[in-house]
Parts: sequence; C-alpha cells; structure tokens
Amino acid sequence: MAGVIFHRRTGITTVNAQRLIATTFLLLAVATGNVWTGSATAHAEDSVDTAADATVTLPTDFEGLLYALPDAELSERGAIILALAATRDERVLPILGALLDGRLQSSSDPTRLVLLADASDDPQAADALSGDALGASSALSLDRITLNNAMRGQLRDLLARLQLSSTVVRERMAAARRMIAAGATPESLALINEHLPNETDNDVRDALQTVLDLAALDSEDSAIRATAVTGLAHALYPEVHNRLTLIASDDADAAVRAAATKALRELDTRISRYRLLENVFFGLSMGSVLLLAAVGLAITFGVMGVINMAHGELMMLGAYTTWVLQQLMPNHLAASLLLSIPAAFLVAGIVGIAIERGVIRFLYGRPLETLLATFGISLILQQAVRSIFSPLNRSVSSPAFMSG
Repeated sequence: MAGVIFHRRTGITTVNAQRLIATTFLLLAVATGNVWTGSATAHAEDSVDTAADATVTLPTDFEGLLYALPDAELSERGAIILALAATRDERVLPILGALLDGRLQSSSDPTRLVLLADASDDPQAADALSGDALGASSALSLDRITLNNAMRGQLRDLLARLQLSSTVVRERMAAARRMIAAGATPESLALINEHLPNETDNDVRDALQTVLDLAALDSEDSAIRATAVTGLAHALYPEVHNRLTLIASDDADAAVRAAATKALRELDTRISRYRLLENVFFGLSMGSVLLLAAVGLAITFGVMGVINMAHGELMMLGAYTTWVLQQLMPNHLAASLLLSIPAAFLVAGIVGIAIERGVIRFLYGRPLETLLATFGISLILQQAVRSIFSPLNRSVSSPAFMSG
C-alpha cells in the first residue's frame, strides 16, 4: 500500500507501529490511574493509621514527656507538646520556646535534652532539665527535633496562651512582641480580646493593642483600617513601620493612605528624637572609655615619668577577664559581671606590677626607652591573647537588666 513502509528486520509497518504505540500509551494511562488510585487509598489508610497512632498512651510526668519528644513520630509530637503545656511546669515556657526556635536538641551520648543559648555557629549548651552548663555545642553530638508548619502554629498559640497567663510582666510582654513579629492567628486574637480587659501593665496593654491594630489592617472595611492606622501612630516597632509604609503607598482608599502617611510622619519624628538621645548616650559612653585611658596615661607619665605603650593592652586584659568569668558562670550573667569588676582590676594590677618589677624599674628617668620597652610588651601581650583565646572576637553577653 502507498505510504506504508515495511521494516526489514522487525517486519512492522508504520501503521502497525502507530497502533502499537497508541495501545501502549492507553495501557500506561490505565496503569497510572490505578497507581494514583492505589496511592490515594494507601494515603487514606496511612492517615487512619496515623490517627490511630496518635491515640497511643503518653507519659504523664514532665520529664517522661520531654524524653519521649525526640523519638516520637510527627503525628505524636503534637499530642506531646499539648501534654507538656498541660503540666504547667515552670520549665515548660523556655523549653517550648527553644523547641519553636530550633534550639532544643537531643543527645544520644548520653541521652539528654539540650538547650542552646542562641542560634550562632557554636553556641553554649545547657541541660534542658537541670540547667547545668555543658560547654560549647560543637563538643556534643546533637540532633535537631524537627517540626512541621502545623506544629509551629500550634506552638505559637500555646506559648501565647501560657505567657499571657503568666504573672511575670516580662513573659506577657514577650508573648505580645512574638505576635507582633510573627503575626497573630485567629486563636491568638481571641485570646488577646479575652485577656486585654484584665491586663494591669500599661506597656503590655499597648503591645497587645498593637497586635489587634495590625490584624485590623487586613479588614475590608476602610473605616476599620483607618482607625487601626491611627492607633499605630505611637507604636515604635519595625513591623508597624513596614506595614504603614505599604499602606501609605498601596491602600485602595485615599483616606487610609493619608492617615498612614500622617502616622509615618509622627513615627519618624519620634524615631529621630530617640536616635539623637541614643547618639548622645553612646557618645558619652565611648568618650568615658577614651577619657579613662587618657587619664591613666597622664597619671603614669606625670607621676612616674613613664610612657606606657602597653596601657591599652592592660585594659584588654580586663575585658578578657570579664569574658572568662562569663564562661565559668554561664547561668549567672549578672553575678559574673559584678565579679568581673574587681577581678579585672586585680588581673590588670598584677600584670602591671610584673611589668614594673621586671622592666620599668630599670628605665626610670629615660622616657623614650620606656616607650620602646612598653611597646614591645604590648606586642607580647597581644600575641599571648591570640595564642590563648584565638584571634577571633569574643563577645560578652549582657544580663537581662541591661538588655533593651
């Protein structure tokens, strides 16, 4: 037949080949449909199994629930988190907060739950139950406890509920700030409306009202959005400034855009005032440090006739003394800071006495030679610090009463 080509080796014409290909695709389509149907059935069966697994018996004590968390299936972790919150243990808030932030990790050698101080490259670790310091996390074998998005939302609502019911003002403020940063769910908004009339602290009440006003910005009613914008004109949070900036340029209602522009002007005026005060404060702080160094140099030269080029290195030793004390007392930052004040004087004083007895006393009356000698001592002290503490920066943490 015309238009039909016969393949010599296989004996298949193009017409037969087309029929064979069509039949093959038809069979594949049927098989694929069966596979998808079977997958959906298997998924439904897995959901039933998961629901059945979620009804397993959980420990009733706080420690048992906590140790069951790392090895539990994802379907069980939600139930364990709810059970942990229901214990009302005083340790539950920091532990659930660390779990949400990814700072709660498990160690199998030995078996324990570990809290990391922060999310840096090599944070300090502590036992989640006892609070005992465990040193740098790099020295431990740790596994992160994973969560899905549903559990994270559940944790945020639980933390908000627990913190808002706390008797500590700091905890209630932390809950409000968390919702300002991450946004509030409908459950959180209902909780705020329930708690707000009974709130006694003005700052916490203002922060909770800010959460409600931010949520009201999503309303379809322009009058509600305008009222919320007016209420946010005094909220000095970056999230508020960002939302008002978007509304001032993108909102469909002209009155709302005008209110947002006015609120932004008020916020920018207040921010500029606070920045001026901040610059004055930091300027006085830095100036006091430079003045202290200058007075020390002047006294040393005026009384002893010595040009001490190692004066800055002696101040450096006082700073490293503060850092060492914080490493020795990681769970008592305030006490370590207070102890570091006399300790820094002692360390710097002992090193100064050693410099005077070993070098300076042989050079009195020769100021230029003291300049050269103390310059060499400064290089020795710098290299000693690099060798002992490494050339990397070491940060000193501020206690809670100095933060903010």
